[in-house]
Amino acid sequence: MKSAPLLLGFCLLAPGLIAAPPHPTVLRVKYKDKMLEVVRVHRDDPYVIVDGHETLIRSKPLYFLENANGYSDNFVQTPRSLSGKFQMRVLGDHYFNDREGGISATITFEVPMTARKTIKHGFITIAIATTVGFGEIIVHGLPELPAGKPVKVKLEVHQMPSVNEPAYFAQIFDDEGREVRTPDLALAWSYYAQRDRARLAKAVESYVKKFPNTDHELVPAFTPSPIFNSTAVLPTGEVTVELSVMEDGTVAHVDAGMIADDSARESVIQALNGWLFLPQLKAGQPVFFRVRVPLQF
Repeated sequence: MKSAPLLLGFCLLAPGLIAAPPHPTVLRVKYKDKMLEVVRVHRDDPYVIVDGHETLIRSKPLYFLENANGYSDNFVQTPRSLSGKFQMRVLGDHYFNDREGGISATITFEVPMTARKTIKHGFITIAIATTVGFGEIIVHGLPELPAGKPVKVKLEVHQMPSVNEPAYFAQIFDDEGREVRTPDLALAWSYYAQRDRARLAKAVESYVKKFPNTDHELVPAFTPSPIFNSTAVLPTGEVTVELSVMEDGTVAHVDAGMIADDSARESVIQALNGWLFLPQLKAGQPVFFRVRVPLQF
């Protein structure tokens, strides 16, 4: 059996979080034909690192929410919510008006946010989601969130939707551009999982064409870390689990029987079920494969 890279960066959440595989994200922007991570936002304008220095982008950039390795160790308390056809991360109300013969949508929310650790220059992203992808990603700087003190954040976003009742969800990022955990963190994970599987299918197609009639080991494409409830009893040291990877690069089964605690085991299974691979090739064709993965706790 082959071994995938070690899994690091485990973190804890409050009890009761049950969701699809974890999906930490990072905000990137296209700047001078390069994809750069946003480190902070001033009002609506992002800062990126160029040649080792923070650079402010004042023109309206094109944003992308992409996969990240993990979350910030901070936590922001916000209300849970549902909205439209899609579950949202931050409480919001939206309404629709006929305006000049068309349909316009306004998203408004006023949400108290309480950060566990101070966030001085954080920002929030609001993604307008459709069945085929993000219609738009709106970015806005946040006021300072002092540790333990609730701050009311009010935002209003106007959108010309491509579908009736477009869904939206909001994500919070800290001073370094890392996504911050919230109580309803998991509500968008299923959307990201669907998007990533569609991307994987295209990548597998190119991968097979690149290695015709060739044997090739499977390649990890996305390996999110588990998020454990605060009540979970974690093992110590290294524990090996086994994944059954299908021909399309998705995980069909996770054998984590070596983890004794039920809560910890379920969190590991939840996360590793969302791992994606460029599959094992035999004579240029994707094949089912079992891989042993050492997890370091």
